[in-house]
Amino acid sequence: MKNSGKSEVAQKALADAFRASVREGNGGAILSSLDLIGEGKVADPVIIELCGRSETADGVFRAARDRCGRRGQFASLWQAYEAASAAKPDAPSVQDYRRRQDLLAGKTIPSSETAAVVAGAPADPAARFTHALALLREDRAADALGVFHDIDIFVDYLPPGDKAIVIAICEANGMNRHADSLRGSLDPNLLEKNEYALILR
Repeated sequence: MKNSGKSEVAQKALADAFRASVREGNGGAILSSLDLIGEGKVADPVIIELCGRSETADGVFRAARDRCGRRGQFASLWQAYEAASAAKPDAPSVQDYRRRQDLLAGKTIPSSETAAVVAGAPADPAARFTHALALLREDRAADALGVFHDIDIFVDYLPPGDKAIVIAICEANGMNRHADSLRGSLDPNLLEKNEYALILR
């Protein structure tokens, strides 16, 4: 019981340190350190908590989206989204996620809307992938490929959902060999159902 108490105190201290680091703008580095020492789980509830605060919702949800997407933690991602959406519905990361989910579900989002987002935040890769998906839904495969002409994207390091969009873009442009190579490097268990549908022939 003593060790259990010490463990709880230590985990609370780590969670508090992560919470403080986010306020100071150093959350990413501390989160990486927690993951490195096998204590990343203490950050997960804090991430959802901070998604629910208007002052941290945008940045923390952006990090949660990447983190949960890479780990296949779909329930946690949805909790983070609901918290951020309630706290700051106009946050760019929240709006982009909403548009992406609508597109994946087959709803129509005009590419003019997603293009405006990219124009306003050209360095945001998430917005670019959402825009590319909107163009694909409009059967504009070549334009979808062109979304990345002025930005460096390292496909091997992309979150699984973004990589699925790249596969769909490649296949729509007849680049089947490249698409097959990417498909072989992707764990389908890390894709949500509608993301998985993108990589099916």
